Amino acid sequence: MSLVDLFLRSLEDVIEILDGILYSRPIVIIQLFSAVISALFLILWIRLLVKTETIKSKVGNVQKAFRSDNISTKDVFSNLSRVDLKLQSNYVSDWKLAIIEADSILDQLIQALGYKGDTMGDRMKNIRPGQFPYLDEAWRVHKVRNFLAHDPNYELSRQAVLRTIDIYKKIFREFGME
Repeated sequence: MSLVDLFLRSLEDVIEILDGILYSRPIVIIQLFSAVISALFLILWIRLLVKTETIKSKVGNVQKAFRSDNISTKDVFSNLSRVDLKLQSNYVSDWKLAIIEADSILDQLIQALGYKGDTMGDRMKNIRPGQFPYLDEAWRVHKVRNFLAHDPNYELSRQAVLRTIDIYKKIFREFGME
């Protein structure tokens, strides 16, 4: 008997043993039980997503924003191009204005989504987690804008300005605005 024949015979024996184990009654019952438990967890997970409005808000937010009369895609793209122009400037004051304009676009978006409040901060407080993509980042860049608007001595490096604008653009991309 050659080495190859011995290997093939051993392989057949292993397959026969595994076949007997995998299709034995206790294993089949365990497999069925595991499948039922997995299906229940999947249903629970989907129900949780629906209940927290994660799925509904992702799809509905984009449609709601652009169906609204409060925001026009033409205006948004025009404003975004102005932001980009200001970023190309060598003046810090233009960079600050770019952040303020980007924040204004974000505020228009939040209003178009139907969030109410006297200020942008009030409107953002009415957004629940999962209803708005990158909500924490939106808060962070809005706070940067507030520092710029309320403290004329607040300085930002070009890198910080670019990172801030990138966050605004990430949010706008999520809504199909860029």
